[in-house]
Amino acid sequence: MPWPTALQKNSHVLANYERQNKTLIPRRGTVHDAGNSLSHKWIICHKRYVEGKSADQIARETYHSLEAVDRYLGQFDRVRHCLQQGMDTAEIARILNCSVSLVEVYQQIDKELESDNA
Repeated sequence: MPWPTALQKNSHVLANYERQNKTLIPRRGTVHDAGNSLSHKWIICHKRYVEGKSADQIARETYHSLEAVDRYLGQFDRVRHCLQQGMDTAEIARILNCSVSLVEVYQQIDKELESDNA
């Protein structure tokens, strides 16, 4: 089936463009604040912790609601704090009432942002 493969390829191209340019291409998930795309979380966290932008600036630049930006940043901060306390991903997920995969996403973002700040 060529259809899923073409969609996957296009999504990777789009995600790479967004990451390299630190910008978002508005699409249904962005406009309706749905999904948990890594690129959106990464871009939002990068704009805050590397570029030093405020939540309202980030919301405007990423086409997200202020509430969504605050939610992403708050969850990132909570995961980061737990990691600094030496907790493992399963423990963090249980404490924060979220999935292990979400904790792993934020853990990866934290590593990438630390290398950006180095």
